[in-house]
Amino acid sequence: MNKYFYILPVALFAAACQSSSHRSYGEQPMIDDQVLLSVSVSERDDINAARTQRSEALDAVAMAQREVERAQERVSIARHDVDIAEDEIDAAHARRDLELSGNGSDRQKRIDEATDVCNGAHAHAAWAGAQVATEEGRVEQAEARMAVAKKRVGLAEARIELAKAEAVHALERPDLEPVYLADFERAVSDEEVALKLAEIDAQACTDKLEVRQDALESRAKSVPATYRMERNPMMDDAPGS
Repeated sequence: MNKYFYILPVALFAAACQSSSHRSYGEQPMIDDQVLLSVSVSERDDINAARTQRSEALDAVAMAQREVERAQERVSIARHDVDIAEDEIDAAHARRDLELSGNGSDRQKRIDEATDVCNGAHAHAAWAGAQVATEEGRVEQAEARMAVAKKRVGLAEARIELAKAEAVHALERPDLEPVYLADFERAVSDEEVALKLAEIDAQACTDKLEVRQDALESRAKSVPATYRMERNPMMDDAPGS
């Protein structure tokens, strides 16, 4: 009986799974745990090392998930700042309209001052919008890093199965069906390729975030210093300010 098969559907091969040295779920070959019992504890160092790598990879996924959540929270805060900036624009224009309808010897001075406030409000709103884009970029970056972490889990799991396959193969037991190591090696290779592609995507997100941060610095510089001090002191912490 050919020991390699793909479960399509699972029920069709349920009996074969029980008697086979290893099985495959989808495209990932796996060694049956029952067969692994034939491998002595002293011969499981590579298996245990691969399992340790998987545990570390799973921890990294959990950390990456928390970073995604924190980044999403920062986006919400940044969007709230946009709402505030838009309210400031409305208030600034209302003040300018009032000064335009006013009288007095200092009318022009007051109009000019109100106009400056309008310009500052618009610049601040542009900065707030760029801040949202930057924080959204951080979300994308965090999600890409989480995708990388998940790919590392997949690679670790493939290496576990390869280590198990090598251990079973080394038994040279005629009562067990042969283990074709090439299938397990290909599975590891596929996971390595998937990881590299995820890392490329993550680097692209990092590069795009740098562009967004440059735009944020440019927007911050366009906001008058007096407006930052009077209207939004927190902008003094903005990059490039």
